[in-house]
Amino acid sequence: MNEPARETEQRRQLLTNESIFRLSALELRARVIAEEIFAGHHPSKRFGASTDFVEHKEYTPGDDLRHLDWKVYARQDRAVIRKYREETRAPMYVLLDSSASMAYGGDTQGKPGAAKIDYGATVAAALSLIAQTSGDPVSLLGFSKKERVFLPPLATTEHLQQVFGTLQRMTCHGETDFEGALNVLQSKMKRKSVVVVISDFLDVPSSMMAKLGVLRKRGAEVLLLHTLHHDELEFPFDGVIRFEDMEGDRLAQVSAPGVRNTYLKELGHFLHECREEAHRHRLHYFMVSTEQSFLKTVNQVISVSRRFEGSPS
Repeated sequence: MNEPARETEQRRQLLTNESIFRLSALELRARVIAEEIFAGHHPSKRFGASTDFVEHKEYTPGDDLRHLDWKVYARQDRAVIRKYREETRAPMYVLLDSSASMAYGGDTQGKPGAAKIDYGATVAAALSLIAQTSGDPVSLLGFSKKERVFLPPLATTEHLQQVFGTLQRMTCHGETDFEGALNVLQSKMKRKSVVVVISDFLDVPSSMMAKLGVLRKRGAEVLLLHTLHHDELEFPFDGVIRFEDMEGDRLAQVSAPGVRNTYLKELGHFLHECREEAHRHRLHYFMVSTEQSFLKTVNQVISVSRRFEGSPS
């Protein structure tokens, strides 16, 4: 193996989910992911106001007169403001489900940080870092029925550190509370936004897809990262096992081989329904296993948000 190929292979090994999870600090995980993302794209999505003209809009009182197009005014006797890409940036709202079911996975494989909440928090941290580096505002909304936290969209270094700290301290307990979270978001969200929802969508009524669709109609681009653990997707259990409802008090002891086919069939129906409901309401739906590469998951979000931000507001 030649030297460049060896370096590429070593880098690939460093970017595995297991290697990234072994980095104890959430911020460090996010920076490893962000550096790899930036290595494959332009270092900044933001352009200066003097070089990235988008369109004109009619002048209204309160507009910045520095952006008045005097040439149009001289030719047409019409006051218009020059709009730039910087003015059409869409804040990113990251919604992270912190209900009890998101805690699953932390000790099932002996891998540190393998729980769904840790995977989701790492993705959220990487997205926040990339947004802040690019000068874009990012907001965080963590939610369950027992606890909710909201950080408004900002693009400062201080805000980024607050996001990291909040994600690092986030714990899972209680039932999910999508309705409450969406009510908060609707009251805070600007018309043109990117909304990223990270959840296992367990015990979430299908009506919530319609409510997310309302955000889409209001001008938001909505991405759903349906995050499930490998065990939930493959059902690799054997023998007699005991299941406990992490968000309630239900218990069940069953023979794993006897229920495997039924479980996988029901799972297939569940995923199909989620995907179809998302598409019906024009939402971007991604099935995400906690074993999926962080780079792939983050790139999926960036790919959609870039197309959205490039469109006129």
